[in-house]
Amino acid sequence: MKSANVLGLDWEGVITEYPTAMAALAQRFASCVIITQKRSLTPSQVARYLRTNPEAVALEICPSERQSDYQHWKAEMCLKHNVAFYLDDDPTVVNICKRQCIPAVLVGRIPMYVQELD
Repeated sequence: MKSANVLGLDWEGVITEYPTAMAALAQRFASCVIITQKRSLTPSQVARYLRTNPEAVALEICPSERQSDYQHWKAEMCLKHNVAFYLDDDPTVVNICKRQCIPAVLVGRIPMYVQELD
């Protein structure tokens, strides 16, 4: 069953690192917005990665004038698209989102020094 809510995803470090998991998650939402700094990205590329149709994907690319405060820009885009759930690999972005009551989760690889503890 699909949720009527919007899923928000970062591109680099989230979709690029976990394409299969993000595709499975995206299938649970009616639509998905990609909030990124990657200028060369297109909705059709995103749709291929997420295994969905381009109409279900919105793409927000950070404008040049907002690069210095892209973390706040990402939170603004979550609010603009009424994102129900957002995933990013930048802890600053996640904290800013949480302060604005946007459900956000930090996604990332386990550092090698932690993996070596096993």
